[in-house]
Amino acid sequence: MLYVNKREGIINNINHKKTIKVQEILQKNNEMLMEVAIRDVKSVYAYFKTTRNGLSVKEAKRRIVQYGKNERYVNKKVMLTHIMMKLMEKVNLFEKEANQTNAITPKTVTVLRVANDKVNGIDTDSEMMNIPIEELVPGDVICLSAGDTVPADARIIYAKDVLVDESPLTGKEVLVEKYESCYHIEKKRFMPLKRIKDYNPLCLENLCYQGTHIISGTAKAVVVSTGNNTYVELLHQCCK
Repeated sequence: MLYVNKREGIINNINHKKTIKVQEILQKNNEMLMEVAIRDVKSVYAYFKTTRNGLSVKEAKRRIVQYGKNERYVNKKVMLTHIMMKLMEKVNLFEKEANQTNAITPKTVTVLRVANDKVNGIDTDSEMMNIPIEELVPGDVICLSAGDTVPADARIIYAKDVLVDESPLTGKEVLVEKYESCYHIEKKRFMPLKRIKDYNPLCLENLCYQGTHIISGTAKAVVVSTGNNTYVELLHQCCK
């Protein structure tokens, strides 16, 4: 019995350390989202080393190697745990929403890409391409419109009459209007520094999150996070 208790104690300690690590990652991600939200559009491009014309095809391929594909990675132990939880009918509402979101996420997304880095030393114009969502990388410039499911966390750089359904994240069926500014509703040019650290990422009015739905309007946005680094995935890991 002592051996069993000791073993359980070790496992609990390991799980506790993993939880703390995930929470730290989530906190750093929240700080990054805040940093991106309060920047102007030009400095957002600089932050992600991209341009208003998007990434070059060559650079996008390099970033896939660096960041991985825009998809969830679930190991066998985690998958088995999910199956057991479903069989026991103890899956919580958040997991159900996440599964529904993954099921309806579109297979392709419209991005701006530059065919070559430069032609005769001059930046070339971009062209709109439909690519598999798995190939999205941070720094990509994407186009969103009514009916789209947001394929990754993104910072809006242009918005016109954009309404977003964030119920997959919040559980509340309320439409949220999105703008190019993160403090539009507060009608402030600058956000008080003392509020930045503890600001709720879901209150940022110029960020869209993976799995939410564009109900109306059009927007352009710079991809911030993909795959398991998106806000919903980090929050899901933290809740587990």
